Amino acid sequence: MNKSKQYLPFLASLLMAGCVSVDAAPPTNSAATSQQQVYDDKEILSNKVAIETFKELHFQPLGLKSRWVNIDANSQVYAFDSGKSYVMPFSLPALTQAAHVKITIPVDYTVFLPSILLLDDSYRAIQTISSTIFQYDGRSLISEQHLQGEFTIPASIGGARVAYMVIYSTAQDMQGNTPLNPDDLQRAMQYNRTSDVARLINVEVPHSATGRLYLSLDADADKIVQNVSPIIVNTDKPLSEMEYYQHIRTAVENKNYEQAIAWVKAAEKAGFTKAKEVFFEAQQ
Repeated sequence: MNKSKQYLPFLASLLMAGCVSVDAAPPTNSAATSQQQVYDDKEILSNKVAIETFKELHFQPLGLKSRWVNIDANSQVYAFDSGKSYVMPFSLPALTQAAHVKITIPVDYTVFLPSILLLDDSYRAIQTISSTIFQYDGRSLISEQHLQGEFTIPASIGGARVAYMVIYSTAQDMQGNTPLNPDDLQRAMQYNRTSDVARLINVEVPHSATGRLYLSLDADADKIVQNVSPIIVNTDKPLSEMEYYQHIRTAVENKNYEQAIAWVKAAEKAGFTKAKEVFFEAQQ
């Protein structure tokens, strides 16, 4: 690693001496302008009015189709304990089993390094997934350099359904940077990939309040409850707590999830507080 760093000035001089054609388009950014952009983005964020409760966020439904997510000055803002951040909030499909999430963050002149907050259906925070899961992968110059992280969303946490996911960045992460492998610069120059050279020559990429990432949710479509639940349970006579719970278990066993959720609501209406817990335990 140290040897590679010693070659950086030499490699940069080779680049200026002729590794890049005189007709090549100049890079659209630079170390100086990217640092200024990082500063400007943070200043703009600091002056934004933050949404006060998670319930006030506008949640986009997250389906099974992979998608690019752009976080910019037009994104919603929330003031976390870790600092103010732009956010990208998603509502999750009703899962009956755990789902796998993969997030890929391209390394550009700046990087948006996310953390993830999971909320239950009452908008209460039930799990935080740290930015430390994202690791730099600089092996490919055919595709973009990137950071990548993967995590699992359980169907429930502590008896509560995971209903929402909020992507954000902490103030500490916005102050950091992602160190790059100097060997990536050497390979970029070897293959005359001028756009990669322009980005990688800085060795460290600053983190920003804004950026983009590629998000994919991997879940079995058969394990997603669709159109939860216009079904209403009517009983001819009062039921005991155990009878309600047994109806929930039977409906889950028969994979009739709409019916199971209807029984959950009926049990809660009757004053029995463990109906959701029974519902999720029956799926395990």
